[in-house]
Amino acid sequence: MRVFVIPVIIVSCLLSSCNITTKNEEMNDSKSSEQAVVEGEDVAIAQETDEVKAVVLESKIDPYVFEVNDLLEMRRDKSQISDYYITKTGYPLNLYYIDENKILWGCGYNECGQLGQGTQSEELNQEMVKIAENVVHVTYSQLGYTVYLTEDHKLYGMGTNATGALLEDIIAPLGVAYHNSTLFAITTPKLLMEDVSYVSLGHEDVVVMKTDNTVWTWGVHCISTMRNLDNYYDREPVLLLENAKLITGGSFNHAALLNDGTLWTWGYNFTGNCGSDGEYFILKPQKVANDVKMVWTGSLNYNIDTTDINELNKTYEGTLENTIIEKTDGSFLACGVNIGETEKTLDYYYEVGEPYTIICSSEFLPCVIREKETSE
Repeated sequence: MRVFVIPVIIVSCLLSSCNITTKNEEMNDSKSSEQAVVEGEDVAIAQETDEVKAVVLESKIDPYVFEVNDLLEMRRDKSQISDYYITKTGYPLNLYYIDENKILWGCGYNECGQLGQGTQSEELNQEMVKIAENVVHVTYSQLGYTVYLTEDHKLYGMGTNATGALLEDIIAPLGVAYHNSTLFAITTPKLLMEDVSYVSLGHEDVVVMKTDNTVWTWGVHCISTMRNLDNYYDREPVLLLENAKLITGGSFNHAALLNDGTLWTWGYNFTGNCGSDGEYFILKPQKVANDVKMVWTGSLNYNIDTTDINELNKTYEGTLENTIIEKTDGSFLACGVNIGETEKTLDYYYEVGEPYTIICSSEFLPCVIREKETSE
C-alpha cells in the first residue's frame, strides 16, 4: 500500500464501504465513537473505528493512500459557495488570514507589494499588517501576487503583475517581465472584477466564478519559462464555462464542477493530473468525468492550520499534482502523479528541460484518505 504524506492537503478515499477515517481523540466526546459518514448537507466526518480499519485491511483493492493534517478541512457535503471560502492561507514567503471581524491581515515578504501597503521591501515582515476590511475569502500565487474577495462580491489583487494576473497592461515582453517581477508591482489593492462569488489562482493566472455561475480566466496559463507565452496569455477575462458549482486549482491544473455533475479540467497535464490522456498542456476545459459530487486539486486542505509564518516554513510542501473526485455513488478516485503502475517518460517535465521518467496515470483510480498521526 502506497503512502503519500501531504501535510497541508486533503485527499480522497475509496473503500468498499466508502468511509473516511479520523483520529479518536479529535472527535467530540458527546458524539458516538462509531459515527458513520452518511449523505447529506453538513455531514460529520466519520471517526476511525475498528470496523473501518477492518475494511481497509480486508479490501481486495490496492488503494493509493494519502495522509493529511485535518479531514474536516476537505469541506465535504457543503451546499453554498461561501462554505469554501479560505480564511487562512500561505506559503513560506507570505501568510494571510481573515479574522472574525472580516479584516484581512498579512505578513512575510513584500518585494512585489503583496502586502498591499503601497510599498516594496525585500525584508521579512514577521508582524501582521492590516490589508483590507469586509473580506471573506483570500488566496495567493507562489509567483508573488494575492487576491481577495469582499462580502459585496468585489475581487481585489495586489503584488506582481508580471503575468497580467492583476489586469494591468505589460509593456515589456512577457519573458522579460517574468524575470523582473518586482518592476511590475501593484502595491495597493486594485479592483479586478465585480459580481464574483469565488476565485482560485494558478501559478500565473486567475480563475473566477461569478455570481451568475460563469467561469472566467486571465493571465499566463503556463510557467513562463516553458513555452511561447503569447499562445497562453489572456490580457482580459475570457469566458470558459457556464452553470458552475465549484472551481478549484493550484500550480499545475484547474478544475470546475458544474451543476449537472460533470467535471471539467485544464492546465498542466504532464502526469495525467487533468484526468485526460491528451496533450501535456490543456488550454481549454475538457470534460473528464460525470456524476461527480466534489473535486479537489492543488491545495485540498482549504485552510492552513497556523497563523505563524515561522511555523509555516516548517510544514509547507507545495501543491498537489493530482485531481481527486468524489462521485455521487460515494466512491473516491484520483489521477496524476504516483498513481497507477505505468512508467511514463516525458520529453519535458515542468522546469526540467530533459527526459524525465515518472509513475503516473490519467485514469481515475481508487484512493484512500486518512488523517496524519501527530507525534506528542
